[in-house]
Parts: sequence; structure tokens; C-alpha cells
Amino acid sequence: MATATRGELRLLVEQLADEELDAARDALQRLAKRYDDQDIPEYHRRLLEAGVIDRIPDPHNARRGRPFTPIRIKGKPVSETIIEDRG
Repeated sequence: MATATRGELRLLVEQLADEELDAARDALQRLAKRYDDQDIPEYHRRLLEAGVIDRIPDPHNARRGRPFTPIRIKGKPVSETIIEDRG
């Protein structure tokens, strides 16, 4: 669900100075182009329609390369404990 309504956005646009209108139009056109239906994966579309997510993730802003650091624990490996418990 959108956090801003069309009415709220219209009010914001009305408050912009004339020289800011071009920048606002350009920004909206970039957003429209970025989320063109043919670029949206089917699973994102289904999640959006089902209400599971409220917006399509920006593919250009994805956080990548986050380093993975495993957690060290004392004792034997968890996998070994699971195997023993299953008997």
C-alpha cells in the first residue's frame, strides 16, 4: 500500500516553484521508466498484488557484496548434534 496518496502528491507539486517543476517531472518519468511492466519480474508483481510487499524493490539500489561472517560457537558442530539427535 502506498504511503502517500495522489492528493498529497498533488499538493506537494502545487507548492513547488516553477523552476522545480521540470526536475519533479524528470524524476517521475525516471521512476515510471524504471518500473515499466516489462522490467518487473512476475514474482514481484504477484507479491505486490497479493499484498505481501508494498513496493517493488529498486534493482539499482540492491545491497550487494555484504560480507558473510559465520558465528563461532564452542563444542561440536551443530550438524553433528542434529545427526546424533535423529538417532
